[in-house]
Amino acid sequence: MKSIRRRSSERRNPTDRRVVPPETSDRSSLMGPEHDMPGASSAPLPALLPTATVELSFFAPTLNAAALIGDFSRWQDLPMTKDKQGNWHIALELPDGDYKYQFRAPSKSWFYARDQWVTFTDPKATRVDSATGQGILRIRQGKPSIDDYQWQHDDKPLPPNNQLIIYELHVADFSGGEADPYQRGKFKHVTEKLDYLADLGINCIELLPIKEYPGDYAWGYTPQYLFAPESAYGPPEDLKRLIDE
Repeated sequence: MKSIRRRSSERRNPTDRRVVPPETSDRSSLMGPEHDMPGASSAPLPALLPTATVELSFFAPTLNAAALIGDFSRWQDLPMTKDKQGNWHIALELPDGDYKYQFRAPSKSWFYARDQWVTFTDPKATRVDSATGQGILRIRQGKPSIDDYQWQHDDKPLPPNNQLIIYELHVADFSGGEADPYQRGKFKHVTEKLDYLADLGINCIELLPIKEYPGDYAWGYTPQYLFAPESAYGPPEDLKRLIDE
């Protein structure tokens, strides 16, 4: 839930960011030239940019092998190492940019051949491309970055709990529909209608689940990635702007 107030006429624009749409491909063996991602660029990584040491990991104690793939490796497998707690790790040195990536491992599922290598997205990804399901890793100023938004109204007091008047809404339907100019609403469209809610006397909104789910339209009760907001609703910056307002 978030508390809302009537907005000032003065608007602030956060820094824009770009997300590179990913592509996917499953591969059934660990190494080899057949792992080249169709359409992947063979250009060298940019130089003379700030770099960050990034560690990616996931928990899978029963696996005996795992690998990382991404456009930073031209979709070749980068073997990962397992610690005593069953976490698989890999550290990368990457310059500023947006990177597409996934993990690979031999499956233990009944739905695949025994130890068949399968590709899957990082369960802790903070950005996921809805078209392909690949994770997106962002590096800015030599550091991992979820988004570029800067909070503007941290100093504004919130109403006490016993004075909350709560309005629950579904992002896509509250500001979208067949008769609406927005067929499916986004975070930014909810922000545009905060004055309407304030006129009703509402001072707090509760969003139906907004975690990344399969497809572009659902009530949100089938989440896939708990740390990534639904990409069909807009980037994380738009969600933060909604909260800020």
